Amino acid sequence: MSKQPRKSVVPAEVAARGQAILAELHASAEPPPRSQRTRGLKRFNSADMIEEQMKECGHEMGGYVLYRNTYNSDADWKEFLVRLNAELEHTFELYNGKDILEKFSLTVMDNKELFNAASTNDIRQHFQAWASQNYLSEQPQAKDHDEHAVVRVEGSSRYRYAIYADAECLHSIVQGDVVAVNDGRWVKMIRSAWKQDLDDGEEPYEPLEGVTQYDVGWMKVELSSLVEFYEHGYDPNYWDRSYRRSPEILSL
Repeated sequence: MSKQPRKSVVPAEVAARGQAILAELHASAEPPPRSQRTRGLKRFNSADMIEEQMKECGHEMGGYVLYRNTYNSDADWKEFLVRLNAELEHTFELYNGKDILEKFSLTVMDNKELFNAASTNDIRQHFQAWASQNYLSEQPQAKDHDEHAVVRVEGSSRYRYAIYADAECLHSIVQGDVVAVNDGRWVKMIRSAWKQDLDDGEEPYEPLEGVTQYDVGWMKVELSSLVEFYEHGYDPNYWDRSYRRSPEILSL
């Protein structure tokens, strides 16, 4: 008769020590972030993420900066603002995050002499200057350990992107005209850090404001995607990954 292999017996003290180590590892491991607003969701939703991003930057104020670029109709402009604010509120409500609206609002740039029919590059230059000048007054807590102001203008979607509302944009929202894909309601989003590459080696595209490269520094973003775009835009590489050249519309 062949001998049966002897079973290895782990000493009780060794097994107990192993269980203790496992318990310590479990206790020290950070659990994945769960949404505080959406029950059962094992990750943060967009409202959670925007709140965390503001905390990380030391920001007390969030929200888009909006430039009025057309002055053909005050009635259409007022209706546009109503629908835009309603869409933002509705999206945050879907995420159980309407409390974010206490710190998240539109900053409207409305000056006919400065912005009527201004180009996207004109608006970009104004936006860059505004962000640099107003960052510290808006975000007084954004300071380093030495109490010196740290201008993290590129640290938030609020200072990375501006909404550009021209006549075409207003028409898509106020009149509900389906112009391309998705539901036809969109805004133009300008990237602050964009610079024209005069020798990018690409085959030229159809000119948009005289720019023939693929990325023209702005794109159309679906109205119902603005909250998600604000969240994802915290990633400095997000623009390059998500860019859509007009007439395409980014939908999230």
